[in-house]
Amino acid sequence: MSEPRLDRAVVLIELDRLEAARAELAGVLAVEPDNADAHAHVAHTWLRSADFATASAAARTALRHDPEHLFAWILLALSEHGLFDRLTDTDRIAALAHQDEAVRAAYTCVDLNPWAAECHRVLAVVLAPRDREAALAAVDAGIELDPQEPLLYLTRARVLWHGGEADAVAFRAALEQALRLEPDNAEAMYLLGADAARSGRRADAERWLLRAAELDPAHGPAARELLRQVPDPSGSLRDPAVRREHLGGPSTGGARRSSTRTIAVLVFLFVVGLARAVSGVDTDDASTRPTTTLRPPLTYYKPQPLPTFPQWSRYLTARPTPPHPFPSPTGHSTCPAEPAHPSPRQPPG
Repeated sequence: MSEPRLDRAVVLIELDRLEAARAELAGVLAVEPDNADAHAHVAHTWLRSADFATASAAARTALRHDPEHLFAWILLALSEHGLFDRLTDTDRIAALAHQDEAVRAAYTCVDLNPWAAECHRVLAVVLAPRDREAALAAVDAGIELDPQEPLLYLTRARVLWHGGEADAVAFRAALEQALRLEPDNAEAMYLLGADAARSGRRADAERWLLRAAELDPAHGPAARELLRQVPDPSGSLRDPAVRREHLGGPSTGGARRSSTRTIAVLVFLFVVGLARAVSGVDTDDASTRPTTTLRPPLTYYKPQPLPTFPQWSRYLTARPTPPHPFPSPTGHSTCPAEPAHPSPRQPPG
């Protein structure tokens, strides 16, 4: 009886109508308070809202009712990872405790279904800040299981983002493969544009970032911020129409007014610098110099949210068929024993 309401909730989550989805799920739980699927979907709505603490609590409730609920373990891993990411700069001890929980939950996912590429991808996501090589091994295991899934290559690229030049080549290769599989993948284009901006390749940065913002306007503000940090010799983004259409930025005055303002700022900076030099103040003091870090500001959750229940279930591939038993001289089967992995829980519908 609860299946239609669960199905409606899944559709509402996919449409990002999270409050309506929670209302549907509340109706299910009012009748079936021990429904693990409903609790897992509630956790998913809070994860999509970036309320990681509430999402974690809801996922744990689902697991109390069904300790082998794979989707709930995935949601728990990602919720705890979100808490780690949020607290890492303010409360390092608490952040590390959440990271431990995220890694434990992700390893449980892999143990429950080692043939699910999505489980290996989630493991890579939570391992990336702690053990980069282990994260790469995890995502590569997922790619081996499902080489046609673009999201796995995006995850590999994110793990490689902070590496050196050799990793930069692998980073671009992963994104190019994602685009071969999904030519309109906005996040892959955004990451290629971010890499070009970091390298000072203005033309490439502009090409990829404008296209990413065109496909997904949520990328517009971050793309605009990245392009501000790269010299623009052509001045192509001075066109207000281009800014409004692709980057969502406000239009400014004409070229003459911008030029006058720029000259005034330069004169002011020159006067201030001259005054500091005369007064003996060291203008090269790195401790007072503002720094800007180029890094992908987009989180795992938005604009690339966790797949909804029917979407992620496609990763749960069938277990390999065991070999046929061969007769032994004593007439008994010599088939190897079945590995002791619990059967993966398949989602409803």
